Parts: sequence; C-alpha cells; structure tokens
Amino acid sequence: VFYTGIWAGVCLNFRYAGQVLPNRQDILAEGGKIFMDKDTSDNQTGVYQKLLGEHCVSETAEWLKPYVTLDTMIAATVTHECFHPAGRTKESDETIGGAMKLLEEAKATMGGLWVQYKAGGPEERIAMVARTVARFCRFFHYTTFNNPTAAPYARENMVAYNLMHEAGVVKLTDSGFVVDKKLAASDAWFDKIEDFTEDVILAYKHHDKNKIEALAKRYCSKEGFVLSAIDWVNRK
Repeated sequence: VFYTGIWAGVCLNFRYAGQVLPNRQDILAEGGKIFMDKDTSDNQTGVYQKLLGEHCVSETAEWLKPYVTLDTMIAATVTHECFHPAGRTKESDETIGGAMKLLEEAKATMGGLWVQYKAGGPEERIAMVARTVARFCRFFHYTTFNNPTAAPYARENMVAYNLMHEAGVVKLTDSGFVVDKKLAASDAWFDKIEDFTEDVILAYKHHDKNKIEALAKRYCSKEGFVLSAIDWVNRK
C-alpha cells in the first residue's frame, strides 16, 4: 500500500499523481487544495518514455522521449487538476448528474493543455504532444482500457487521440505511431482542443446533459482509427 492513497483519501485501484481536494463543487466554490504526489510523476516519466519506444516508429520515439520529463509531467498534472472546477457549479453537477463523468476527465486534461499552450511556445507544444501520445498508449492497453475504474481516463484519451488525428498531428502506420514535427509545434491541435473544451463548458453552463452525451458519442466511440490505435497498442 502506497502513502498516496492514504493522503488523498481515495481508492487504491491505481496511484494518483494529483487530486483536487475536496472533490465537491459546493466546497470548491469557496476554496480547495490540490494534492500532488511527485513520486508518482517521477515514476511515470520512465514508463511514458518506454511506451513511446514500444508503440511509435523509432524516429518519432527518439525525438519525443527527451520531452517527457518530471517537470512536464508535473505541469500536466497541475493544469489538469486546476481545470477540474472550471465551468462547474453545484447546480450544474446536480443537473447533469452521472453524465458529467463521461467527459470531465477529458475536459480537465484538454483545458489544462490549452492553458499551457496559451502560456508557452513551440517547445512546450511538442512536450505536450509527447506526453499525450505516451498517455493514450498507456490507457489504450487492455489492462487499463478494460478497467472500470480507469474508464473516464480511457475516454479522455480517446478524445485526445481523436483531436490529434483530426489535426493531422499523429497517424498510425504499419510500424507504429508517427508524429508530424511541423504540426506538433503548430496551432492545429490546440485549436481543436479549445473548441472541444468550450463545447463541454457551455454544456455545463446550460445544464445540457444531452450535449454531453452527444459529445461523448462523437469522441469516445471505439471504432475507425481509434479502434486501429487500440489494436496496435495491444498487438501480439
């Protein structure tokens, strides 16, 4: 048993790198804290670099690995957790109910990436691409993809892959994932991230449960190029 679970007060199904505390919107409206576990981020750095090597073509893997560092991992966790309360109120949580779980992790990650994009430059954009590619490889593996506890994160990464693929940033070849160097440093992916994040937040604002479900159906379907990516990560 690792101390993270005890400190964070959550289940021990997997190890958290960060957590908004308390995870209740009525209290967070007044204030809260973000629990961070540096050790988890440090451990994941090597794991994510390994995933890039296993599932990307060699040129892409060697290019992206140096961008996956403890600092970039922590930055991603901080912005993700800070973005969880964005666009939410006690009333929106109550009205949307269980449907909020469909895209909340995706909203937090995409919103956090958008904030980093606005604050950074081309090098930071490549770092965000590198971590995201490794992350969807992690959550597309069946040991994680089929874990009910990890389902919100699996959907998060289906959204991420959908947006990256639509922007032309990443594609799957017979030898693995390839990242377009020019597009990775461009606005292409981040413009799509902004549109997705805005759609989710507006659905929260208008208490539109149907919109959330429609967005989830669009971005989280296990078919087409998403299914091909999942099959590749789980190839024998």
